[in-house]
Amino acid sequence: LVGGALAQDAEIATRPSRSSSSTEREPLVERLDATRSRRFDRASSLVTLGAAAVAGGLHGALSAVGLVAGSAFGNIERTVDFQRRVFERGPRFASPADFPHLVPSAPAFNASIYLGLHGPVMSNADLATSAESALCIALALLEDEQADAIIAGSAEPHDRVAERVLAPLHLAGADATEPRGEGASFALLTRGGAAGDPVVSFWSDAARPEDLPAPRPERARAFCMPGSQTFVAASSWRDVPLEAPSFAGVPPEARGGFGFARAVASLLAGEAEHALWVSTGRGHTYAFVIEVQATKP
Repeated sequence: LVGGALAQDAEIATRPSRSSSSTEREPLVERLDATRSRRFDRASSLVTLGAAAVAGGLHGALSAVGLVAGSAFGNIERTVDFQRRVFERGPRFASPADFPHLVPSAPAFNASIYLGLHGPVMSNADLATSAESALCIALALLEDEQADAIIAGSAEPHDRVAERVLAPLHLAGADATEPRGEGASFALLTRGGAAGDPVVSFWSDAARPEDLPAPRPERARAFCMPGSQTFVAASSWRDVPLEAPSFAGVPPEARGGFGFARAVASLLAGEAEHALWVSTGRGHTYAFVIEVQATKP
């Protein structure tokens, strides 16, 4: 299983934007074809732009590609607006054409239709570790030979209801009070690759410290979500240089995919040949070990 080709610099679909307190929001839909995206909200736009950015590594061969898109909360603000119209003005003012865009799977399926993906497509939610959950689902599908390539990651758009009501329920400290931005991060995972490609050699959605394969200390780097340092310290990676990136401006629920991308980027930049990404969710820990592939499988 290969970690695909990580988009570089401006191509990578990491889009920390204006904070939620800003009265002006970047018109993401303007970056897409107006006819095919006319009903897209910010979530669908972020997923589509993110998936399109990494899909370039497939050189147009998208028909058998899958997509797994995570999101902590989904389209809460748009759902509330739809329900308000029903209660205040009656069902005739709630367009049936809007309803399919309210379900949690809408961003993934809108993106798959826009991009012409015909592989497995699904959505998932696991709060701050939604991206890691999406990556595990994608890796499981690849292991089961359900697809040859899958785009996986997560997107968190501006959402006033999520920002004011839902997010503070599970965040603590500075994360609960800082202005929230928005962001998306996606990776292309494939079942084959060339020498030098990053390879996901170990992954788990219920990892224990003793499960991690031993690192190659002289060329290893570890990365983790802030708060997951104790997990790394209890593993065989305890003596490896450790970084806990904060990704300021990105909502906490979107940071997991950024961390995975940072671990892969350390390989592509020649900083390491063996990298670890760890993040702890609600009662379980995600762990990924990525290394440079020496020979083509």
